Amino acid sequence: MKIRKKIVVLGLVTLSLFVTACGKVRAGSTTESTTSDSEASGEDAISLDAKTLADDIKKEGKFKDQLAEVEADIAINRLYQLDSGKLSDYCFYTNTGATAEEIAVVKVNDDSYLKNIEEAFNKRVESQKEACSDYLPDEMPKLDRAVVKTVGSYVIFVVSEDSAKAEGIIDKFTN
Repeated sequence: MKIRKKIVVLGLVTLSLFVTACGKVRAGSTTESTTSDSEASGEDAISLDAKTLADDIKKEGKFKDQLAEVEADIAINRLYQLDSGKLSDYCFYTNTGATAEEIAVVKVNDDSYLKNIEEAFNKRVESQKEACSDYLPDEMPKLDRAVVKTVGSYVIFVVSEDSAKAEGIIDKFTN
């Protein structure tokens, strides 16, 4: 039984390293939201840069793992199963396989897609709980306190050691 558990852990660590090492990292599009865009749509919009926010959460947040930026195609298609055509800016960080920690900041170009992203992030939490329950039980409290926060046209997802600190960093950017 112990050998089987070690094989599963080794396989997941290898898979995670493969996912984070595939190709050059790129974060979202270079298109930024402008005031005139938000005024034209009639929104009370918040203008953020997904990478800047994700980097700040990574730098100032509390993480046990060494998070690495993951290629957008991998995050969008494999980790979260999102429709890239409905996204205008994004940045993703994932773990080495030793923890469940991760960061995702996504901006939609169609606010009707916000609920889909929230559902995808919540689904990711549930799948991580299933994966971690046996081989990384210490990660379960982090997953129970995962942050999924919608602000304007953005959805922010953080699994960290300190979810309150992550929310404080998000609030600093969005208030």
